[in-house]
Amino acid sequence: MSHLANAAEAWGDALPDWVKALAAKVDETSLSRCRVLVGYSAATISYVIRCRYPGDMAAVEERVRATLMASTVICPEVGEMSLASCIEWRGRCADFKPLSGHHRKMRDACALCPRNAGNGS
Repeated sequence: MSHLANAAEAWGDALPDWVKALAAKVDETSLSRCRVLVGYSAATISYVIRCRYPGDMAAVEERVRATLMASTVICPEVGEMSLASCIEWRGRCADFKPLSGHHRKMRDACALCPRNAGNGS
């Protein structure tokens, strides 16, 4: 049975588009390759596909949308940007080093952005 079929069986009519994309990518490549692409273990990916992941499903969704679905977001500093870039900037801003004026502006924007769970809002 394919991973996409497993996802459809486990999730039923509630199968999210991002889980469908994840399962399809696993079928197209492998769990091992998806592990590298998405940044979660093969076990986590399997649990998500089978609707049994007990962890932060929203965090996995965000990574799948960023890496496999090329989602974009609106950044208060630069406007539209890829979700993957947004995630990268949030990581950079968490460990801020004043490398340029742009870095400073991004740090300030990330600190106020509702997408940044670590910003205390």
